[in-house]
Amino acid sequence: MGKAIVTLVAGDSYQRLWNLYSRPSWERYAARHSYRLIVLDRALDESAQWGAERSLAWQKLLILGRPELQGVDRVLWLDSDIVINDAAPCAVDGVPEEKIGAVQDQCLLSHPSLATAFAVNNGWHNGPSALSHMFYKSNGLQPPAGYHLNSGVLVASPKHHRELFEYVYRTHRETPHSYMEQAGLSFEIISRGLHLPIDPRFNALWLEYKTACYSFLFQIPSLFPLCIATALQNCFFLHFAGRIADMQRIDPNVTSNFGKVSGWKQA
Repeated sequence: MGKAIVTLVAGDSYQRLWNLYSRPSWERYAARHSYRLIVLDRALDESAQWGAERSLAWQKLLILGRPELQGVDRVLWLDSDIVINDAAPCAVDGVPEEKIGAVQDQCLLSHPSLATAFAVNNGWHNGPSALSHMFYKSNGLQPPAGYHLNSGVLVASPKHHRELFEYVYRTHRETPHSYMEQAGLSFEIISRGLHLPIDPRFNALWLEYKTACYSFLFQIPSLFPLCIATALQNCFFLHFAGRIADMQRIDPNVTSNFGKVSGWKQA
């Protein structure tokens, strides 16, 4: 079975961040689990009709037809603003080829014990399910479930899912409330019964840790490297979605392993 990690890193600033903070852990992960690492550096569709008028995130829906994937059966799509824990297992294991593996958006904050943090993060007090219903309806979609997906990490198959991804690309619109392609992609995957929930640690959002556990960082920014290292220790893939600037606070010399801290000195 051929496996590939695929990402899109377009623009000098994103390429610099990815090379500095993501690439080393990705290369170690790819070597450990026998993935081919495919890094695309420009939009796959620059047409005025589709590519140029929408967020770059839509381009992930075109990857399954790329010639670079010849001989690849399983694809692990990763947004470029992700750092990988060296202890992370293989993400495609346990995902049947016909299913699409993905994590519910804000899975951590959706836990009832973090209801207050969820409300603060979203400016919403009616809970995750009601928020997802509103999310779908605001995009003209009938809610297929009480959750939606974060598409920063996807396990898919070119054979089974290329047509679906390209259908979403051609059919769904980007709106101010669609989170780029996530509304349309979530709707199609869930309503067709293709979603397989994977371990939430494969798409742990840094913004969730920051809101629920480390809100003091706004007053004590010197703790950023230690808090990021601690969050990474608790997950497989740490995703800086919406908090890309915080990646620059990573210090690869700082580690935090359940009480054992190294490489960090209090300012």
